[in-house]
Amino acid sequence: MMQGFSIETATAYGQENEKRLVSAIWRSVVLAAVISAVMTAVSLLLMKPALNLLNTPADIMDGALTYLGILYTGCVIITAYQLAAALLRSFGDSRTPLYAMTAASLINIGLDLLFVYRFHMGIGGAAWATVIAQGAAALICIAKLRNQISLPLRMEFRMETAVRLVRLGLPLAFQVVIIAAGGLALQNAVNQYGSVFVAGYTAANKMFGILESAGIAFGYGAASYTAQNLGAGKTERIPEGVRAGLLFSVLVSGFISVCMLVFGRSIMSLFVERSAQNYDMIIDTAYQYLSVMSYALLMLYMLHLYKSMLQGLGLTVQSMISGIVELAARIILVFTLPGLIGSVGIFIAEVGAWIGAALYLMLTYYRLSPGIIKSVDIQKNGE
Repeated sequence: MMQGFSIETATAYGQENEKRLVSAIWRSVVLAAVISAVMTAVSLLLMKPALNLLNTPADIMDGALTYLGILYTGCVIITAYQLAAALLRSFGDSRTPLYAMTAASLINIGLDLLFVYRFHMGIGGAAWATVIAQGAAALICIAKLRNQISLPLRMEFRMETAVRLVRLGLPLAFQVVIIAAGGLALQNAVNQYGSVFVAGYTAANKMFGILESAGIAFGYGAASYTAQNLGAGKTERIPEGVRAGLLFSVLVSGFISVCMLVFGRSIMSLFVERSAQNYDMIIDTAYQYLSVMSYALLMLYMLHLYKSMLQGLGLTVQSMISGIVELAARIILVFTLPGLIGSVGIFIAEVGAWIGAALYLMLTYYRLSPGIIKSVDIQKNGE
């Protein structure tokens, strides 16, 4: 939802409309505070029923509750980072959020090793590592934001701004919920294979966050870039952004995929305690999942690119529909492939959902963007 808020600020920034920009920033801060408070309360109340619904193995239930409880408690920190990073991108600063995300990933890995291996804090230590890393990223972005914003941030209530923010942000929030629902279906299928398989899947998912981070960061930058240029009437830059994004996606995803395929098994050993029972089986499962994700990483990066371009054009409903496509593909594949090809079908179901959503987003972008760009050009020439 924070990304949706940043579309309004980016458009106002591109228009050099200071009054609209100040109002958008304040409304974003207030709405983000309310949303994070509600999400924390609801998540803490529902986490145990949700885990029971997912058939979570009894031997990992306590650990899952501990992990989720800590993460949900830190929801306000995660929201603060997401909003600060989104605002920075809306002002054209995509480097600081990328640096902050990179720093958070490194801090997370370092604290994982410290808390889990050195202090033996177990799953709780891993959760605290994530929250602290997100807090560090939030501080980096907020510090930069304070230096960058020279506007008088006075509280000013403008209902039309709040409505625009909700209109832009709500479809994106709904999209996250839809994708999360697909993730729950996938997790339910994973849980059927027992705690060893779950441990391998979880270890690979930790690495997945790092694999995806560059694509997410560039996608966020692409959304702000598109909204800024649309607001400024510089529509000729938008196709240039797509071409640059495609080149970035190919080069970065290709490099990361090769590294994961070559060094993935060794990397996975950093996320699993050597004293764990069935250590070798856990590593095998984690590396298998990591390999499947690596082969399809380019499609994931393209998913983020085209989704962000649509968001920057204000087409947040179409972006939300991609979440429905992703959900449908994930559910269909997760309930069919494992029965045909075994547990690897779960991994293929995940990347199959990426591919389905990416194809929808690409087709939608090339179908709708020319009309939007043309209408902005006509309006600009008419002025």
